[in-house]
Amino acid sequence: MFRILIATVISIFASQASAEYHSPPLDICLQYLEFLDRSNPTDLSDCDETTTWVIENRDLSSSEFLTSYLYKVGTRSFVAKNIAAIRSELAGSPMRTLSIADEAGRVAFYVFQSNQDFARAEIYSKTAYALELQSIIAMCGTTPECGYFTDELLATVEALPPMRHPQQRAAPSKILLCLTRLDNFVVPIEHLLLSDRFADCLRS
Repeated sequence: MFRILIATVISIFASQASAEYHSPPLDICLQYLEFLDRSNPTDLSDCDETTTWVIENRDLSSSEFLTSYLYKVGTRSFVAKNIAAIRSELAGSPMRTLSIADEAGRVAFYVFQSNQDFARAEIYSKTAYALELQSIIAMCGTTPECGYFTDELLATVEALPPMRHPQQRAAPSKILLCLTRLDNFVVPIEHLLLSDRFADCLRS
């Protein structure tokens, strides 16, 4: 009964989030592609609201960016779950991170799948799952049972789509942070993952 209740709550939350996420338009803001190539475009008149916001707030610290982004999208947005998971991990709360990351992955998968953005559904759900594993490892320490989760984490990270920067050097929380900071949900996710801007974010 409890699992059914949780599944129902997630379904309701995901439906609300899906309503605010729209399928990518055919026209892509070219300034965003320049942004991914490390340029800092100023004329964003042809860009959508999210793209403009991401570019204009590129110089904020991670903490400032997450706070401002949460204020922009609201707590009901699926993005809010990603932000909560990142903040919890940064605060050193593995138990809370485990719970939030689980929900974040489920909701993101539902939202992107519903809009037929299968690539984003994969990258966001797998990154959230990797963050779950990272949280479990932080709690189990050096116990023998922890070896399984370590192997599973490595396999999960290696299974992520190709990135310009070696995935194994970036923690799941870092990957999720960079996705949150840079994704405009319009261009194919591969453009972002292979960009210089994303690689710079992972290295920072």
